[in-house]
Amino acid sequence: MLLMAWITALSTAQAADEAPVETGYDKGFYASQGENYLIRFQGRVQPRFTFESNGDFSSTQEHFEVSRARFKMSGHVFDPRVKYYLQLDAGKGAVTLKDYFVDAYLGDSEVFVRAGQAKIWASRQQMASTANLQMVERAITDEHYGYGRDVGIAAYHSLGKEGGVEWVVGVYNGTGDKGVFRGETTVDLSTGEGDVEGKFSNVPAKMMPKVAATLGWANDGDVIKEADFKPDADLRFGVGGSVVAAFDHDGGDDGAVVANLDYMLKHRGLTQTSAVYVGVAQSGGSWTSQAYESLGFHAQVGYTLAGKVQPALRYAMILPSQGERTSEVGVGVNGYWHRDGWKVQADVNRQQTGAEVAYLGRTQLQLSF
Repeated sequence: MLLMAWITALSTAQAADEAPVETGYDKGFYASQGENYLIRFQGRVQPRFTFESNGDFSSTQEHFEVSRARFKMSGHVFDPRVKYYLQLDAGKGAVTLKDYFVDAYLGDSEVFVRAGQAKIWASRQQMASTANLQMVERAITDEHYGYGRDVGIAAYHSLGKEGGVEWVVGVYNGTGDKGVFRGETTVDLSTGEGDVEGKFSNVPAKMMPKVAATLGWANDGDVIKEADFKPDADLRFGVGGSVVAAFDHDGGDDGAVVANLDYMLKHRGLTQTSAVYVGVAQSGGSWTSQAYESLGFHAQVGYTLAGKVQPALRYAMILPSQGERTSEVGVGVNGYWHRDGWKVQADVNRQQTGAEVAYLGRTQLQLSF
């Protein structure tokens, strides 16, 4: 319906502009008019089966789920350099807003300003879409260091298809993209009945500014997606680093800084990527009183055979300043019918924290269009 409404609007404008309305499929279903108007619809669904167990298999859990059900709408209006992007997710039985932002390019340069809700562009592992992973999910380091999404504004210099220097500087609310309930609940103790007043929102009463800065270089733009479908291509290599600082604006003594270095190389079907993370956390009443929190690391390698099958291995580790070390060893395999657009994935992971061992197995089908 949205596509038909857009086509109708473009057709109405055609009388004044005289440019024909074009529709079709190119990395999604699209409608466009001339160079200045484009809308593209895309979707992705990931049905999954998960099996979890403790170390001796005496306690197990298993379930089916739709881990992700994404709907995307993107394009540009008025000018090819004024872009928009919307992404909704209906996975796991709830509809949430993942992304909604505007990219406005500055003149004819490759620099643009992004405003809205989006990923914090500070980790290669996080930059890669969950549609383009070698394993079913990212490593344990991704969740621990918590880049994720947030609402804010950032300036970018994009990498482009030919590679080069990429940098990003942004400032965000610091409270993430997920809504929390804010309001009041009154209960009559004699009857147990009550009223709730409030709403879910991801707009904080007082922002806790998170500032992120990233700098990277690559000899090719194809150093984000994890699988290599170019068996005849020469070496492609990218390296980058970032610093993300969360400030203690609300006086909660919970400021923190995370820095990371990462790289990815691809060569004739082989992909190898690694990253190291260092986190410090506020240890006193002053934000400048930072103490070591943890050191994290992950390494991953995969090889695409004839563009159809890809085995992959991963090791990850988190060394906290307090508590036990956590490690993850995983092996996975991907079967491709149409690259990342139509594939099946499976992985088995052994996770250990101190003496406690757990096993996690996942099988997932993906259709992305």
